[in-house]
Amino acid sequence: MMEMGEGMHAEGRYSRFRLNMDKVERFFRHIIENPEFIVLVDGDPVCSMFIGYVNAFWWGDDLESGDLLLYVVPEKRGGSSAARLVRAYKQLAGSMGVADIKIGASTGVEQERTLKFFERMGFKSFAENC
Repeated sequence: MMEMGEGMHAEGRYSRFRLNMDKVERFFRHIIENPEFIVLVDGDPVCSMFIGYVNAFWWGDDLESGDLLLYVVPEKRGGSSAARLVRAYKQLAGSMGVADIKIGASTGVEQERTLKFFERMGFKSFAENC
C-alpha cells in the first residue's frame, strides 16, 4: 500500500505537494485499525487499493460513505480490479447501513475515463472539481 500510495502521489495533481512517507505510514496504520474506514485491496501481488470512510452526516443520524482513494497501478488499468474494488465497497457500505454511498475523482489521472467508469458502476455525477 505504501508503494502504491507513493505512485498515486507521483501521478496526480497532488504531486506538486511534498510527500511525507512517515505520515502516509501512520495514516495507513490508523485506517486499517479504525472501523470507520473501509480498506480494500485486490491482486496477488496487490495491484490496487480502495480506501473509504463511513460516518454520520453532520446534520443527521443517517450514514454516508465516500472514498479517500481508489488506485490501480498503471500496468493493471483497464482490467477488472477497479470494478471488483468498487463493487466490494458498495456491498460493504450497504451492509453497514450506509444511506448515501459516494465516490469521486480528484487526482486528475485519466479523469474523464474514471468518471465514465464510475457511471458504469452505478454512480451519478453531481459536480465537477474546480
